[in-house]
Amino acid sequence: MITLRKHVFLCYTLRVVWCVLVVAEEWTVTIPNQISGLKGSCILIPCSFTHPSTYNPTNVTWYQYSKLPGKYPVVFSRTKPGDIIEHYSGRTELVGRASDGDCSLMINGMILEHNGEDIYPWVDEVSKSVFAFFQWRVTLEVTDTAPRPQLSVSEEQREGGNITVSCAVLHTCPSSPPSLSFGDQRGVVQGYHTEEIQGRWRVLSTISFVARAEDHEKVVACNVTHPGGQTAAGEVVLDVSYAPAILPLSFCSVNDGEARCECVVDSHPVAQIIWTPWSIQDNQTHNITDLLNWRILRSILIGPKVDDMGDVLCNSTNEHGSAFLKLPFIAGETSAQRSLFYGGVVGALLLVLSFASFLFWRFYSTKRDCRVALEEVELKGALQVIHNDPTDCPGNTLTLMVSDEDFHSNVYDTGYRVQV
Repeated sequence: MITLRKHVFLCYTLRVVWCVLVVAEEWTVTIPNQISGLKGSCILIPCSFTHPSTYNPTNVTWYQYSKLPGKYPVVFSRTKPGDIIEHYSGRTELVGRASDGDCSLMINGMILEHNGEDIYPWVDEVSKSVFAFFQWRVTLEVTDTAPRPQLSVSEEQREGGNITVSCAVLHTCPSSPPSLSFGDQRGVVQGYHTEEIQGRWRVLSTISFVARAEDHEKVVACNVTHPGGQTAAGEVVLDVSYAPAILPLSFCSVNDGEARCECVVDSHPVAQIIWTPWSIQDNQTHNITDLLNWRILRSILIGPKVDDMGDVLCNSTNEHGSAFLKLPFIAGETSAQRSLFYGGVVGALLLVLSFASFLFWRFYSTKRDCRVALEEVELKGALQVIHNDPTDCPGNTLTLMVSDEDFHSNVYDTGYRVQV
């Protein structure tokens, strides 16, 4: 009899444990622990739950977690919208349907007051003794600073080839994603929008263009604008490789019995320069790398003048190609010619300065004589006195008051002619 009772008690205990395990296994909630968003933007909190097959859920309510007993601030309620606390009122909506096991919540127009708050869903009015929904909470993080976008560029950047620059940014508002732009960069732009994990979406924009030599070390910027007005930017510097190009600065000349050739090459990576010089053994070659983006190479070839110089060939080569240029010799100036030239320039400058000084003196003297002559005229009567030679005193006029009897005796003594 005792043995029978033990078996009955054991069966009852196992049945209770089995029932509890079944209930615990069938009620589950999947929700991220934390989710970040921008002020003024929205946050879509992904949420799903499972329930016993015999149960048909009809409603989901969201609450703000509170440690105070009996306090359950409502974040969203379809049945009691008037109970929603102020800073969530008019901002929340349930995206999914409870019958599908979807409890996802959208919060529009995030504000800084939402930052740091823990919220959680509750299905219908299931007793917490059956399943404690408040143990599955998500923490909201709201900021007013937009994150910088992530940029990448094609590994191979070669002149004539295609370069693709990618710009991506994560966000939490799929209904209003941020916009991306590449400023004034030319190219074909494509956009992509994909869902990541934990309530995050990824906006990706790419721009593709054919690389040119002048694109080397060019900065390509990506600008991000979020629905809340926040902006952020990132940039990437291009590293375009290209074949050598011999610049017009290259030349060969002969001065005072010395021959000198310079070959200036633009390339990336820096090219190797080989000369095919005139047939003498005493030539000296000097390669100088100018500090212009570390891509301009200037090679100088110096040697004594010979009777038959011929032409010199500059050959430049790097891993992407080669270039060559034939440089004929141009007779330069001798020391005597340079001295004569500079002497002539100095003499011409002195002559110009002397002539300018004379003109200034002439102009100043004329103006002074005109002013003195006009000041000496003191007549009465309404007459206009004008200088005999208007070119000497241009613009010098004076209205005088002279009487008829003083006109003949005074006016002509001034050296001016008079108009009545």
